[in-house]
Amino acid sequence: MVFMGDGAFNQGQVAESLNMAALWKLPAIYVVENNKYGMHTDIKTASANWKYYTRGDVIPGIQVAGHDFMEVKAATEFAKKYALAKGPIIMEVETYRYHDH
Repeated sequence: MVFMGDGAFNQGQVAESLNMAALWKLPAIYVVENNKYGMHTDIKTASANWKYYTRGDVIPGIQVAGHDFMEVKAATEFAKKYALAKGPIIMEVETYRYHDH
């Protein structure tokens, strides 16, 4: 499992990592915590596509309500089975940041 925030997902290294994971069919789960802000910048100002689970191109993605424990648990179990059988998957966990970093 690879964890990152929505701000980090806009970095070029992530695109490179997704490309290699897809090429090598790595059993990786990319978990993106989307709290709608990268540091102090609103997501719509920092990214042209803020549906992170769709940005994998050839890697499938799922979107999960981060405040629903049972949904996160079920999605994680699904992602694990998928990754072990077919390769990388992106799991965007939508949440909300109530306080500054």
